[in-house]
Amino acid sequence: MQFDAPPNEHTPQIMQTNASEEVREPLNTTPRPIMHWQTNAYMYTSSAEDRSRLADAVPQIISVIHRERLYEDNRLLPHNRLSDDELRGLYNAGVTLLTAIWPFGASRTPVERARREETYILQVSVLQYTLKAKGLEILNPDVIRLSALFCEVAWYTIFNSKGDNLALGQESALFSLQVLDRVADSDRDNLWSQLRRDSYRYRAIIETLMGDGHAAGACWDWIKWLEERIEKYAEQEDINMRPIACNEYGIALMRVFGEARAMEAWESSCGMVERDTKMGELPFPLPWMNKALVLAYSGKHHEALVIALPFLKQREEKLGRDDVSTIDTGLLLNCIGNIYRMQGCRGDAYAFFERAVAVEKATIGEWCLWTIASYYRLACEQFERGEFAPARDLLEKCVRFAGEKQWYKGVAARACWKLGRTLQALGGDENLKQAG
Repeated sequence: MQFDAPPNEHTPQIMQTNASEEVREPLNTTPRPIMHWQTNAYMYTSSAEDRSRLADAVPQIISVIHRERLYEDNRLLPHNRLSDDELRGLYNAGVTLLTAIWPFGASRTPVERARREETYILQVSVLQYTLKAKGLEILNPDVIRLSALFCEVAWYTIFNSKGDNLALGQESALFSLQVLDRVADSDRDNLWSQLRRDSYRYRAIIETLMGDGHAAGACWDWIKWLEERIEKYAEQEDINMRPIACNEYGIALMRVFGEARAMEAWESSCGMVERDTKMGELPFPLPWMNKALVLAYSGKHHEALVIALPFLKQREEKLGRDDVSTIDTGLLLNCIGNIYRMQGCRGDAYAFFERAVAVEKATIGEWCLWTIASYYRLACEQFERGEFAPARDLLEKCVRFAGEKQWYKGVAARACWKLGRTLQALGGDENLKQAG
């Protein structure tokens, strides 16, 4: 590594809950598609018996959950009322449900993966909170499978990051690590190691999105674990993932330690991509994109476009215009739109933000932070063009997305301020009242 670990990083401890405390209600999330590099590596094949039990498992888990979903003052009562047998049934059903839709091979796209999980993710989050209340000992579970379930919840919340979802994902990743610490399974050492890698990975991405002060340390844990795995197993997936981890590390460093440290990480990521990308493959573009944005914010708009535009052209030549198979195209479109905006080319900025919104809605849906960023930028351009009604609609989505969460205060402040100006511009008593 050509850069140092972040100083004075401490890993936060997962919240402990005893059986007498209330378990808070799991979030009702909606799944979205995923970055192509985010597909889980731990792909154990579900047995025919597991698949045949799926029909029985669905009513079992639904009946257990519905029986326990009693409300008092609109809050979920503690799940520790479940008997031990019911809890074991909940665990077994949850495992069966998710393992029945694995493995996700080349025949299934990431979009299909997320959509097939739609029915199951709420039940697994219920399982997580129940286990925190009653303790893992009651199940003596298969550690590998249980960790895999929590990794899946963490992955899921990255692409549906509205409201409390990132906090749920952060807890899930930390809980997965806690589960793995219970045993090192020598018979499945590689699989155990992959799950630890993915737990670090999801925690790092989530904490970076939250602007958490521990994000740089989480990214460093991810990088170091990847290096250990590459040395031990030399698997191509780990080699391909390493520049992704370094890019994420750069984002986390930028928010805490500034541009110089971040650029070191991005330069390292670029070097890895150039070295490891095979002939004919599209390179991972995001470290160059981040470098371009830093240049643009320092006033070097032409240099920024020289970096970013060739990557978009490469993707269009290979995949077609506005490809929706991965998130990379949408992020590049947003980046280039931002550069044009800073350059004063408002027409070009508007066009690229429109394209970014269309691509991101198709790849990651409306309730992901990256889509919301494009909504906000497009709304600002619509405001400048006098398109106040569509700008209002997008800004209202931004405000609803951010809510009152600590990690979205900046998003909320910008969106509320711009929404107020938009409502004033629209006029009318009701709009002016809302603006005030």
